[in-house]
Amino acid sequence: MREIPGQLPEDVEDDVIMEIQEWFKSYQAEQRQLGLDEGKQLGLDEGKRLGLDEGKRLGLDEGKRLGLDEGRRLALARLFEKRLGRTMTDEERSTLAERLARLGEERMDEVVLTLDGETLAAWLANPDGR
Repeated sequence: MREIPGQLPEDVEDDVIMEIQEWFKSYQAEQRQLGLDEGKQLGLDEGKRLGLDEGKRLGLDEGKRLGLDEGRRLALARLFEKRLGRTMTDEERSTLAERLARLGEERMDEVVLTLDGETLAAWLANPDGR
């Protein structure tokens, strides 16, 4: 075979082609890995953002629920105190909160609206009050 000036000998040309192919395969693998790494990071960032947003939403929902529960308890306690004609003791407040959780608002409304002060005080003092 005749050599053209400026052309590599055939065996050298084959070596160069092999090196270029190996380099290209390595380059593709690096690019794939970079893409995977970037994709993972984007996924983590998005997951954190979504998790934070969801956490905030759940926290707000729980805060609203607790605030409403506390407001109901305080309003009911005021009604009990008006019916009793005095400020409730800490123990009575604790009993009221426990019974509100156990018996529900409807039963508590019924109790405070139907019992007189003396009977209401006895109901609060009775550990079996229903």
